[in-house]
Amino acid sequence: MRKSNRALFLAVIGLALVVVVLVVARLAMPLDPLPLTQVFDDSPQGFTIRYPADWDYTIPMQGLILFGPSATLFQARPGPTFTIQRLGPLATFGALEEALDLYLRRGPLREDRFWEQQGQISSITFQNRPALRVEIAGREFEDTPESRVNILATLAQNTFVYVIAMTAPQENWAAVEPTLQAMLDSLEILE
Repeated sequence: MRKSNRALFLAVIGLALVVVVLVVARLAMPLDPLPLTQVFDDSPQGFTIRYPADWDYTIPMQGLILFGPSATLFQARPGPTFTIQRLGPLATFGALEEALDLYLRRGPLREDRFWEQQGQISSITFQNRPALRVEIAGREFEDTPESRVNILATLAQNTFVYVIAMTAPQENWAAVEPTLQAMLDSLEILE
């Protein structure tokens, strides 16, 4: 191989290596959340939250709101969702642990569903309030994609229990988790 061809060959290999290193470095970096440009504040005594412009929300029943891309909410396409559910007062359950346990047993961890708890329930603080966090994984139906859900249960000042569920297909979790976390960080429980 002539010197000029060899130098060109080495330059191309070097450039390819730089590109590979940059791509790997970008993949290792956390993704930026989508800008939270919309505000839900239609619950003046309940809560406010910010969410992305291309997301929507639905209130299927009193005390339950789901945020997500329109295709996920209204066309049943797999995608991320952020759910806020207002349960009863703590006195109804006895303790926050019991409220979360009942929520899980009647909801995602029911015997006829396809979810499993991942690890232990951890005690945390959310907005200077006691809270519990747990992760579950599985699917809603046998033929739907595997998803991951981070669930947080906390108390309002008036002792009502709030359960927040951040859900996304497992394959998309890394891409949407920063947006879900940014939404959680923007959530303000007012009661």
